[in-house]
Amino acid sequence: MCKKLKNILIIISLTTGYFSFAAFAQEKIIKKIEFKSDSDVPEDTLRNIIEMEEGDLYFQSNLDSDIQNLKNTTIFSKVTAEVNEDKEKKVKITFKLEKKWTFIPYFIAGSGGGTSYYSFGLFDSNFLNNLYSFNVNYKIENSESNYSISFIDNYAFKNNFINGTSANIVNKKITYFKNEQKIGFYSFEEHLLNLYSLYKFNKYLNFGGGVAFKEAIKINSQLSNDEIVTNNNNFIKDPTSYSSIGFQSRIQIGKINYQEISQEGILVNNINNSYVSQNSNDENFNDENFQLLGFLELPKLNDSYFGTRIGLQSTNSRNPVNEFYLGGLDKIRGFNYTQLTGRNAYYQNVELRFTLYKNSFIAFQIVPFFDYGNTTEQFDDLFHNIYSSVGLGIRIPLMKINKIALRLDYATTMAPFKMNGFSFGLLQFF
Repeated sequence: MCKKLKNILIIISLTTGYFSFAAFAQEKIIKKIEFKSDSDVPEDTLRNIIEMEEGDLYFQSNLDSDIQNLKNTTIFSKVTAEVNEDKEKKVKITFKLEKKWTFIPYFIAGSGGGTSYYSFGLFDSNFLNNLYSFNVNYKIENSESNYSISFIDNYAFKNNFINGTSANIVNKKITYFKNEQKIGFYSFEEHLLNLYSLYKFNKYLNFGGGVAFKEAIKINSQLSNDEIVTNNNNFIKDPTSYSSIGFQSRIQIGKINYQEISQEGILVNNINNSYVSQNSNDENFNDENFQLLGFLELPKLNDSYFGTRIGLQSTNSRNPVNEFYLGGLDKIRGFNYTQLTGRNAYYQNVELRFTLYKNSFIAFQIVPFFDYGNTTEQFDDLFHNIYSSVGLGIRIPLMKINKIALRLDYATTMAPFKMNGFSFGLLQFF
């Protein structure tokens, strides 16, 4: 009995030793990582984006993950990797990157929901060859000038932070509607400045904060005499000018993976602002902005995918300038530009983006869509009614130019009344 037990233990020991040796023999060490690219992005920047390092154990899953990390910069039209192994089981990895055109001077003419705009600007998603996103824009909307500039570093401090800043001068004219009837108007010029930073806790969670400055001036300077009379007849409250500094908290949860055309994943953004008035006569107020983006590739349909955007916004400000508005140009297609206004807002857009044709330069997509949402003064009333529309659009992504896709949508409203209209632009709707 003891002899049999001893033999069994010897067999177990030998078997364990064999598997341990086999596992050890299969281990591969990353000896060298290099990049071959026609872009001018510094190699140190690219090394900060990937997670593998020289001296690490090599795993195919880690390589696949880092290929995706490089694709998610969106500035490369193609990302591949070549793996070479020597006799000592040491691996050399060569990433091969083909760049897109990222510096884009642009002219955009957009229309939808009863308004139109003309926009001139410069956009660069690889500004200074360091993966910075930079955009400067001049827009004429309903004959009024608007200015904006933004800068984002998604890979700051060795890919540990996201830093951003933006500044805007916005001239807005808002129309109050009762169904299709215009019942009131207001206008203002708004100045906005925002600086923020988010810490990358892990690949699915970023959190941080910032500061924001807002002020509104030139109240109702764009209104005609007839519009002022309409306001008086309908007892429309005039906005008030103000100047406030805000303290901001931000959180991002999730991740979206980008392919050549399609996208997949979920990303949640939530921004909370607490504004303190610089004038004791003005109000202090808070606002909350929540947005979810979700994408799912459609099986067996190459480069086709489902996309949705969900937004929820709320403020306790009593000043109409700080209301949220939903309309045909940017939130609910088919309706007037500012069809819905209120201190609380929600909306959802659903699209199926079917890619019918693709070559090295362009693609052609057919996009059926469904939009809905509502605004109210009281949050509890927000989901009692629904404004909705359906429609069909086309997209023409330009394969060699980063993020550009010619867009034309036609929408017809379903509830609570019938309207229809076109919406077009130079980017995907979301």
